[in-house]
Amino acid sequence: MGGELTLAHYYTGENRLLRSITSLEREESFRLAREIHDRNGGASTRRFGDDYNGYYEHRLRAEKWLREEILRLPLEPQSRFPLYFLLGRSDMLKRWFGAEEAIVIPLSAISPKVVSFTYGDSMSRLGKPEMRAPFTVWELHKKLETAGGLDAFLEEIREVYTYIEAQVWLGEIPEKIINGGIK
Repeated sequence: MGGELTLAHYYTGENRLLRSITSLEREESFRLAREIHDRNGGASTRRFGDDYNGYYEHRLRAEKWLREEILRLPLEPQSRFPLYFLLGRSDMLKRWFGAEEAIVIPLSAISPKVVSFTYGDSMSRLGKPEMRAPFTVWELHKKLETAGGLDAFLEEIREVYTYIEAQVWLGEIPEKIINGGIK
C-alpha cells in the first residue's frame, strides 16, 4: 500500500508551537490571534485579524460538533480540543500558509485511540451538504486498502475534498515526536 502514512502540520513564520488556540481562555486566544496576525502576513493569518470573533465562534461550533461525533467512535480523546494536521502533504496548503517547513510525524507515532479524520477541513465543511462524520485510523486503513493506497484514495475524493484533515486529541504532541518530524 505504499510508504508510511504521515501527518503534516503547516505553520506560518514563528508559529511552530502546536497548540489549540481555542483551548486558551477567550481573552488569551484573542491576544494570541492578534499577535499571530500582526507578526505574519499571508492568507493563513487573515482569519486572526479583524474578523477573529467570527472565526473563533465558528471554530468553537466545529470543535463541539467534532467532539460529539468522536465520542461515538472507539476513541479515547485526551483533550477537549484537537490539534490539526493533514494526512500526507499538500502543496496547496503549503502555499496558503506560506510555509517553508511543516511538522511531519509518522501516523504510527500517535495512538490510534486519539486520532480522527474528516473529509476536508472540518470547520469549513460544518453545516454544508458535503460534510461527513469523522472516522478512525482503522477506518482509514480500510478506505486506503479499497482505493489502492493514499494517492489513489486522495484522487478519488479530490473533486469535493482537497485533503483529509486529521485531528489529534492530545493536549500536546510529545516533543520527541515533534523534534524528529520537522521537514
